[in-house]
Amino acid sequence: MKITKITNLLSCLSLSALIVLPVSQADATSTPSSADAGRVEKNLQQDLPDFKTSAPVSLKGNAPFTAPEGSEKITFVLKDVVLSDASVYSGSDLKSVYGNKIGTKISLADVYSIAANLTAKYRADGYILTQVVVPPQTIGDGTVHLRVVEGTLSNITVEGSGAEGSNADIINKYVAKLKSKGVLKNANLEQTLLMINDLPGVTARSVLSPSKTVVGASDLTILVERKKIDGSVQLDNFGSRYLGMWEVLGGFNLNSIFGHNERISAQAAYAPSNQGVEPELLYGSLSGVLPVGSYGTTLEANIGKSLTTPGAGLDEFNVLGKSYSNGIKVNQPIIRTRELNLSSSLGLDRRSTETKSDVDTFKNDDITSLRLGGHVDYVDTLFSAAITNANLEISRGLSILGASEKGDADLSRAAGDPTYLKMTADISRLERLTNDFSLMVAAKGQMSSSALLSAEEFGIGGATGFGRGYDPSELVGEDGIAGSVEVRWASPYHTTWLDSYSVYTFYDIGKVWNDDATVAGQSEQSLASTGVGVRANINTATRAGFMVALPLTRDVAEQGDSDPRVYVNLSRDF
Repeated sequence: MKITKITNLLSCLSLSALIVLPVSQADATSTPSSADAGRVEKNLQQDLPDFKTSAPVSLKGNAPFTAPEGSEKITFVLKDVVLSDASVYSGSDLKSVYGNKIGTKISLADVYSIAANLTAKYRADGYILTQVVVPPQTIGDGTVHLRVVEGTLSNITVEGSGAEGSNADIINKYVAKLKSKGVLKNANLEQTLLMINDLPGVTARSVLSPSKTVVGASDLTILVERKKIDGSVQLDNFGSRYLGMWEVLGGFNLNSIFGHNERISAQAAYAPSNQGVEPELLYGSLSGVLPVGSYGTTLEANIGKSLTTPGAGLDEFNVLGKSYSNGIKVNQPIIRTRELNLSSSLGLDRRSTETKSDVDTFKNDDITSLRLGGHVDYVDTLFSAAITNANLEISRGLSILGASEKGDADLSRAAGDPTYLKMTADISRLERLTNDFSLMVAAKGQMSSSALLSAEEFGIGGATGFGRGYDPSELVGEDGIAGSVEVRWASPYHTTWLDSYSVYTFYDIGKVWNDDATVAGQSEQSLASTGVGVRANINTATRAGFMVALPLTRDVAEQGDSDPRVYVNLSRDF
């Protein structure tokens, strides 16, 4: 019996020695955060944005009428301008365009110029089909009559394979809203086209043509095509020694296979052991998105599962982890344009994480969370052309659906509160410096009102996030902040075997705070790294990357050194 107790004690001390270095945890025998099954999904997510933008929507109205030859020789004193059929603007609004001409001597060419300037006012305000014309008339007393042809849509036709059967129902709802707006405005047409393009697998474009039945109106044809299946696969070494350095990730989307503009998505990840093909990480998820109504609202549901069998010394203690998640969410766009997008979301999710080993007590977290989020992205030219993305989310833990209770003996962190309240935010901006150079700056942070369980902690580290010289979730804590600066040089040398590529250099930094740290020096921890890399588009569907990242301010915990990290990745879309 005594020998058994001594053996168990030595085993515990050995495990503690392995894991006390990696991260700040509540107690020395907990699983390192980079090997935590509850953080797998967050570690696989990309923190830094890729700044994809919608394709431009090209919309043009008719060119203004030009003055007839010799009209500059016909002059008179302008007494008044009478505008007919104007409903969008008041007479005083329009008079601001030509008011300075009243009482002055003008030519007939100036009359056409006034009509062109009025047309330009409508066009500048987004009324792309509206035109002010000079009707046939006799100008006897100096009073000029102009007619405003406020462009409306007579007929809207939706064509193409992506708008057949019940697929057309929600598209027709979007179109009906557009037609009900009356005088066509660029913003309304742009919003409608963008919302149609937001549907799963859809590519839509529009064609405007003069109406054959209504004078001054236009017919709109929307051509809709849909890709039924799309997806991607990726190979990279973005993992860790605990859960496999090399990863294979893949996913696919089934777009409207049931004919209701729904998307069904599946993702999977596999990371083998450094000694063979036995998995140290397995992850899979399934999600569905369904658009409802005519305002761009979508309903989303998802489930996911991860299994971990950490190596790199932890395998001898038979550490096993698993995590289950499921949730529902409502997404609502508020503003949808090419230049500005604003949206909100409300979701309820549940996560159950279990960890056990031969020398550690069983750990189990059941967290039910309500999340309210907002997103904004916009294009501006404050300094030069730039894109900015920002996200804000407030999360609250709820005591429902079998959630753990504060003080439960088997929590991942003894002081962790399942009914937590926290706020997370991130912002990023990509600014064009010159035709070849751009600057990307990004930051994220989190604040919590109490100690958190492992899955809800703020983490830094990982090849696709902040702290690229370190492992995923190298440091975790209740509160944290991180930032990154990256300078990009697009295609510095011409090459025929790549569609495009960019060379970049970066510096990132981050800090976390732990409310319940029990180890000296772990209440506040920070890291920083720098590096260089290349991102390449081999063709329209194949991408590759190479990066060297150097830890600057601390050793990589599981390696015990600050040697440079070399990352490679290869992905293919289909």
